[in-house]
Amino acid sequence: MVKGAEITLMTPGICLSMMTNFVVAPQGVGSHSSVAIADGHKGQKMANVYTGFYDHDDATVECSKQQWVSIVLSMKLGNCGKRDSQMC
Repeated sequence: MVKGAEITLMTPGICLSMMTNFVVAPQGVGSHSSVAIADGHKGQKMANVYTGFYDHDDATVECSKQQWVSIVLSMKLGNCGKRDSQMC
């Protein structure tokens, strides 16, 4: 959840902007429960899960070569740490 000085979006926002044809519209996505994994203990966390497809740039990839690329984006709410983030 870090952004540079001249960057307007954080990484999750950039990933969302690269998606199209959502299964559920982004504004309709609710939070889902998950179990955080850590050394010796577990904790319940919440995450928003977005599903859709990669939005090709017609200027860089000609339409005849574009393929459907599915994307599942899990955005955890709050700081979960590196280890827990890798478990998604």
